Formats: sequence, structure tokens, C-alpha cells
Amino acid sequence: MKRFQFSETKRVPTTFCPYCFTVLDAATNLDSKEPPRAGDFTVCIECCGLLRFGEDMSINTGDLMEIPPHSRMYFAKVIRLCKEYRATRPPRKPSSAT
Repeated sequence: MKRFQFSETKRVPTTFCPYCFTVLDAATNLDSKEPPRAGDFTVCIECCGLLRFGEDMSINTGDLMEIPPHSRMYFAKVIRLCKEYRATRPPRKPSSAT
């Protein structure tokens, strides 16, 4: 199993996932110590939706067909692993915001 202890988390402008509206404010590159950059793809840890970083590091919806063909299977696997993780994690508690 691949270990990600060398990955670094980068703070990104606070935004909402366009699919599930979870607040997102950080990202981790699982393949290297390099932080995510504009144009990179990511996955929402809450809903497993495919996302893409904009020029200002805002988060936008992503489309699997926008990913280079040689990386599509990698992202399909990441999304599948995210869904497996979500299936074993307890549901999120409702927000107490009023």
C-alpha cells in the first residue's frame, strides 16, 4: 500500500464544493511534495466529486474527459477509493449554524 507521509497540505481560498457545498480550504497532492497548482484536478473528500483548481486556486467542477487520457484511470481509481472510504466513515454531524 502506498504511503503518503511525505505529502504536504496547501491552504487554498475557502470555497464550497459545487456538488455537496462542503467548505473546502486545503488540498493535498498524494503523488509528491509539490502543492496542487492551478489547472490540477482533485476530489472532494466529502462527496467524491471531481473538481479542478482555477487560476486563482478556486475550486470548480471537473469533467473526467478534461483529464489527459493517460491519467483518467488514476482518477477513476481515486474516486472509487474515496467512495469506499466514505462508506466506512460515520455520517457527518449536521451543522449547528443558525
